[in-house]
Amino acid sequence: MKGVTGFQVKCAALFFMVFDHVGRAMQGGALSFAFRLAGRVSFPIFAFFIAEGMKKTSDRRKYLTRLGLFAFLSEMPYDLFMHGQFFYWEDQNIFFTLLIGACACWAYMAVSNGVSVLSFGEDSVMLGRFVGFMSGFFVCLAAELFMADYGFIGCLAVLVCFVFNDRLFQVIALSTVMFLLYGTDAWFLGVLPALGLLYIYNGERGRAMKWLFYFAYPLHLFVLYAVFSFIP
Repeated sequence: MKGVTGFQVKCAALFFMVFDHVGRAMQGGALSFAFRLAGRVSFPIFAFFIAEGMKKTSDRRKYLTRLGLFAFLSEMPYDLFMHGQFFYWEDQNIFFTLLIGACACWAYMAVSNGVSVLSFGEDSVMLGRFVGFMSGFFVCLAAELFMADYGFIGCLAVLVCFVFNDRLFQVIALSTVMFLLYGTDAWFLGVLPALGLLYIYNGERGRAMKWLFYFAYPLHLFVLYAVFSFIP
């Protein structure tokens, strides 16, 4: 099958995520900006695959529990790297964003199915989807209360990827949400390669190394904090 596998796309996201955080640690300059611009590739890919995970997992509760576990495991390395503190309550790591986005997907699914069953007539499915989307929309607002990375828009990116099944519609919806985040800022240019990769994703998982993608986030943050702590 042509295209790229999920494993390959996720590896690209990990690669550019490290670029982004190295650029942040540099704290300014042209090279720092270039690294951080390249790092914009990562988040749309992570958002897309969280939605895919919610669609394909056989146990959504276990999936959410795993996201929650790594959200808590990642918080100390994230706070150390981003703020130089063991605990910083005003900014939560990206796993919390992905967890809330996944909860929004579950709310959409549960409410839309419930409304469709309880309603009558040919418009019941569309009504269910609308009410379900609004339910997920309000769940996304929790990201602002928790002060999670990327906030409400980050969770909405997960939700729109879940709502649509057609790949073209997913990419269009995701690009629209990311435009709401960045607008005409140069950062939006960094999103475009991610959209291209997702469009040619062939739906195949590829190599099964899911724990790599979970552990890579907190571990690389801790390593970068340790390395850059010794650089004046």
